[in-house]
Amino acid sequence: MRGTLPVLVAGAALAACSGDARRPPPPRGFTQYDAVVRVATPDSVEFTRVQAMDVDSRGNLYVADHTDIAVLSPEAKLLRRLGRAGKGPGEFDDVSSVRVLPGDSVFAFDGGAARVTVFAPESERPAHMLSLSTANYVFPYWVMPVSDGSLMGVFRAAYADSPRGRRRDTVRLLNPDASVAVDSVLAFPEYEAVEVEQGPVGGALFSPFGQQTLLANAGDRVYTAWTGSWQVEVYSARGKHLGTVHPQDPPQPLPVTGAEMDSVVTRMQRGGPFERQTIVRALEGAGRKTWPLLDQMLVDDSGRIWMAPTARAGEPLHWAAFDEQGRRVGAFQTPARVKLHLIRGDVAYGVALDGDDVQHVVVYDLKPVHPEPKRT
Repeated sequence: MRGTLPVLVAGAALAACSGDARRPPPPRGFTQYDAVVRVATPDSVEFTRVQAMDVDSRGNLYVADHTDIAVLSPEAKLLRRLGRAGKGPGEFDDVSSVRVLPGDSVFAFDGGAARVTVFAPESERPAHMLSLSTANYVFPYWVMPVSDGSLMGVFRAAYADSPRGRRRDTVRLLNPDASVAVDSVLAFPEYEAVEVEQGPVGGALFSPFGQQTLLANAGDRVYTAWTGSWQVEVYSARGKHLGTVHPQDPPQPLPVTGAEMDSVVTRMQRGGPFERQTIVRALEGAGRKTWPLLDQMLVDDSGRIWMAPTARAGEPLHWAAFDEQGRRVGAFQTPARVKLHLIRGDVAYGVALDGDDVQHVVVYDLKPVHPEPKRT
């Protein structure tokens, strides 16, 4: 079961965009959508930490949920779960990506175990596995299949090389046997951390005011966006820079209010060794007075780049779609506390948090507000 990733991966489509015959025609003009809830999972279907989603040819949804993959019907009924917590074959430590391959085989990458697992269609037993733990570099935390059978992985430098918040993530193209084909497709800074020191104790904490790189993919293209800016860089799978997208109508960054600062400090202090004033001084020293400009980014199966600027707590997210010339071609909004993972055709898939912070998978139909008249 171990070794070179088999032919099941050949021709695989990347995350949000497929290059196969299911791909719809490119959009024309601008369309305003209403995001209408089609279905959501009931309380009886529990999720721990959803990290990725994909859809098969029959509309079944595959949800990477920490230590397994929940398979949901188009009506959001739980059909089965692939894998369970553990280190053995068919077991997961932390599933960070899932992709449905041509023929409806299922590709999963376990970032905790640094291992790829492929399930045959309709099977709950792993057909093939590929370990990445023997490579002579730091393990990847995100891996995806590429259409020629290669793999694309995102790697983070070890702490010994540079302190947290100052390291760089590197995208590498791997051969089907996990050997390196292209050592650096691209590199970008990891998330900005805030350095905290209190007497002899020091460390770096994640700051919600810090910026980071968002990564999306479509076919054999890679899209990156720094959350402090309103532009997208486009690369080929082998690292060629294909262009920069400058979307129209950039939003204005949101200033951090006093109440928001107090709430963030309280969360950062909870369960840690640092005093409140120490964290306040560290955040003030970092100099961030606004929220990151960009909150979420996806690329759909028409090649539209969907971007959602950061909104204040409790406010909806306003999504806008752009083509690669930066023209605005679509828009819709989702309620507060919803994170989208996938847009396929006129359907969006994501996770909503309820009042108790319980995750529910939710599926939206994107209905044109002013649909084009039918042609005769």
